[in-house]
Amino acid sequence: MRLTSALFSPPQRDWLRSLTAQHLRRISHSIGTKISGTKSDVIRRINLGLDACEYKRAGLPNPNDPTAPVTPREMRILSIDMGVQNLAYAHFVIPPDWRKTIDDPNRPRAILTAWRKIAVQDIIHLKNGTEPHRPSKSALKENRLTVSDEKEMPSINPAVYAEYAYNLVSTLLDKHNPTHVLIERQRLRNGGGPNVFEWVLRVGMFESMIYSALYTLQRERGLNVFVDAIDPARVVSTVQEKQADALGEELKQQVASGGTGINNLNTKRLRVDLVGRWLGTWAEKAQLATTSISPYESNVELPDPSGKSGADPDFRPEDESDKYFKLIVSEEDQALRGFALHYLEEWQRNLLRRRPDPNPANRLEKKYNVTAKMHSESDIRKLDDLADCLVQGLTWLDWHIMRDKILRGGVDALTWHNIAIPNTKKLRKLRK
Repeated sequence: MRLTSALFSPPQRDWLRSLTAQHLRRISHSIGTKISGTKSDVIRRINLGLDACEYKRAGLPNPNDPTAPVTPREMRILSIDMGVQNLAYAHFVIPPDWRKTIDDPNRPRAILTAWRKIAVQDIIHLKNGTEPHRPSKSALKENRLTVSDEKEMPSINPAVYAEYAYNLVSTLLDKHNPTHVLIERQRLRNGGGPNVFEWVLRVGMFESMIYSALYTLQRERGLNVFVDAIDPARVVSTVQEKQADALGEELKQQVASGGTGINNLNTKRLRVDLVGRWLGTWAEKAQLATTSISPYESNVELPDPSGKSGADPDFRPEDESDKYFKLIVSEEDQALRGFALHYLEEWQRNLLRRRPDPNPANRLEKKYNVTAKMHSESDIRKLDDLADCLVQGLTWLDWHIMRDKILRGGVDALTWHNIAIPNTKKLRKLRK
């Protein structure tokens, strides 16, 4: 039998055609697909996105063999926020999801096992397991060319960046063995001027070399790693919708209508605040710290200097009402937990600086000095790079969890996700 293109086309979901453009846009936001184009284009991309779902849960039939259920798998997600002097990455482990009903709230949480920001010239320290440090001036003269030397040169040296890219990729693959690698997609930005900045070209070149190193190592080692380029604008759009409560009424309306009323500074703050809320919720549930989202009312109580905690590492929420319980910081890495608490503390301080409270009694007070000792050389002053890699990874995971819900429940999954769908009975008939 001759195979035609129709046999390779994704299955069509007729109930999508009965939705309005606004509803289709909301679905596209929820699963991470583009929202531009005609209605047919949006529906086609939604179908392609659903068929490319990477989140597998028990009880969902195999599309190629409906009689064979899908076996859940562990996901190890490496999320990279691109940069040269401020590259950041986070690694999550997602335990297998054995739930068989869509309304079961006890889905496994992402376990954060690595999270750091690093300059490319310090990548070699990842292999050694040491903290990155700046070489002395004498060492710079004796060693080979570095990025800091290269700033004085009129051109970019690809050989230096190629070595950095290979060291970064090979080290992260060896250390974390990820099943999924997410890389922030770069774009040529000129800041409104006629020219493109040199640092933009540097990061773009480094991004291309990372992809090349990933492809080469996959072929050489026979690895099966899913690599995806993540559009940061799409992540921001999803975050804005999820964080609508933190926006003013005017900005809420602009986000709901697809407007661009939020500037770059505010989107950075949204992502930093979102990670702060995630970590604050985790710290409270793990009994490592007590926090309040309001910057005027709380102190951050850091853990006991002994490092002991009575928290249950396998704790699960009773329901999904706590939307900020997104991750668990690995119990096996106390230094990572200290780093997460340090971020939480700095985030609270930034809130106070942003909106100063006239009452001195409400100012943040540090209870212990543990994290300062553990990470005396950690650069956590610039929170947005650290936040971006976390938000990117967990937003991508949310997209694919939502795709899994739609594959299971169709229009019913959308209703559960608080997307208002009219004529529900009619749509259910179309789904059948």
